[in-house]
Amino acid sequence: MKKSVLLTTALAAILTLASCGGGIYEAEGTYTGRISIVDGTALDGTTWDPTTAANEIAREFNTHGNALEVILSNNDGMALGVISNSTYKQYNVPIFGVDALADAIAAIKDGTMQGTIKNDSYTQAGVTLQLAKNLVEGKTNLVEGITEDKYPGIYTNDEGKVEIEEGTKALRVHHIKVTKDNVNDLVTPETVQANKIGDTSSDMKFYALTYNNTDPNMSGLWKPGFNDYGKKLGVQVDWVDAKNDDNAATSSILPQAATQDYDAFLINPVAPDNLATYIKAIRDVPGNETKPIIVWNREGSKEAMAADANTYYVGIESAEGGRLQGEMAAEYIMANGGISKFDKNGDGKLGYVVIRGEKAHPDAEARTVASPEYFENTLVELNKE
Repeated sequence: MKKSVLLTTALAAILTLASCGGGIYEAEGTYTGRISIVDGTALDGTTWDPTTAANEIAREFNTHGNALEVILSNNDGMALGVISNSTYKQYNVPIFGVDALADAIAAIKDGTMQGTIKNDSYTQAGVTLQLAKNLVEGKTNLVEGITEDKYPGIYTNDEGKVEIEEGTKALRVHHIKVTKDNVNDLVTPETVQANKIGDTSSDMKFYALTYNNTDPNMSGLWKPGFNDYGKKLGVQVDWVDAKNDDNAATSSILPQAATQDYDAFLINPVAPDNLATYIKAIRDVPGNETKPIIVWNREGSKEAMAADANTYYVGIESAEGGRLQGEMAAEYIMANGGISKFDKNGDGKLGYVVIRGEKAHPDAEARTVASPEYFENTLVELNKE
């Protein structure tokens, strides 16, 4: 296997992730190659933007035509924006997302989208609440109630259980590939709502900060998960939207919340690299020196986590979603006719685009690096078989 020359476009300046790799891989006469990475961030700063992503992909098609043959999107919202665009409909190439939003599931069922990665945000919300409850109750087994079947849809590690990751105080929930082959078997919020967790009522009250409730994954999965599991666990969850304002979150919203009688703080930071400031905003208010803080979905620095004894993280391992997406796309290509079938312009190469989401989001950055790497490598390996 050898590297050849990277195909470039007018968007080459957007290729700012040096670690993202580059090049066209050759193996036994076949090629794969990235055309470019396009940006899903609007000029006004709006992130995870479906319209911007759709417009960028339309420009890519106008530039490359049939040379653009596969699309890897950093999230479902942008993928759904693309497939609604008339230019995309003209070319109709395979497209893959991340998050398993309800609309993406429907698109996979009707064949307009080929796959997504389930970042089980809904279940992670329940895990976040149970972890906070365990900490408030002073339990020594922090994953009590989490490793049982209370949380349908949770994806455990190879040992069949969820654990606090050693050295990081992170509780990891795994992704799953979603294609037409398993889309009808997924656990849904309706499944969870129909199941009883048991007698878990309490008088606990938790504060939940979301970085931006306009994020479709936030409003469509995380928040409903908190609300549904909150009812099942008997805990009250009070919501506040930071509206993507990091300064307001740390200088006024959190300090004000900390003056109220909350048992735990569930924080989705606007700027994950500023996590230490979020923790300090809570701890500086008397009475909150040791109350549990659970950071969720947007992982801050390991140093900030380690510096506070009662702060934990619930979420996924960021790069895993990108790895699985890249593998899934390659597997789809090889299971449905191989490279030659999807090579629309007959140049012996698969040109593909990665749509990046929010630049500051560590999950988005990690997926953007891992997805093209595993797409190329997996396609090469499968093509050898």
